[in-house]
Amino acid sequence: GMPLRLIRLVLDSTDLGAALGLEQDQRGEARRRTPARVTGVEAYLRETGLRESAFAELVELGLLQTRGGTGAGEPAFDRQDIAVGRAFAGLLAAGVPLGLLARHSEYEPIARAEAHFLAEHLTAARSGARSGERPAALMVAAFGVVRDYLRLRQLDAAYGGWAAGPPGDTPPASSGGRTPGS
Repeated sequence: GMPLRLIRLVLDSTDLGAALGLEQDQRGEARRRTPARVTGVEAYLRETGLRESAFAELVELGLLQTRGGTGAGEPAFDRQDIAVGRAFAGLLAAGVPLGLLARHSEYEPIARAEAHFLAEHLTAARSGARSGERPAALMVAAFGVVRDYLRLRQLDAAYGGWAAGPPGDTPPASSGGRTPGS
């Protein structure tokens, strides 16, 4: 939902926080609050707010992954793992049922296609005339902004007023695999 002018500013910026108008101390606040890594499921659950049963289900579905960490066999989780765990915990706390979250695994082919498309962007940026000017992390963030913007435009077109409308004006719980207008 960002105006094109702001998207352009963000894409052209080497300092994403400054482009978004964040004060210097705000830019690193979320990163400072999120540890770079936690080891062990208990530490991960504390850090994310997920319940153990939800964590186990999300791991089984492949929506969360555990990676080897210590020699003692404790898994390690990085910032990205923590961020997605917090997102899942927030969705669950907001009333989104675990069964609906489980459906994210159905979109693995889309995630794979987006990863390949993102790789094309990164390759083009590296081989472009201004190669090396943009760090890969900024390219990934910019790609995410564009993807989210286009997704929200589709949501607005299909379900205008979804953010503030009455309960009857919200998207259906299931579209039966079809997108609006298909």
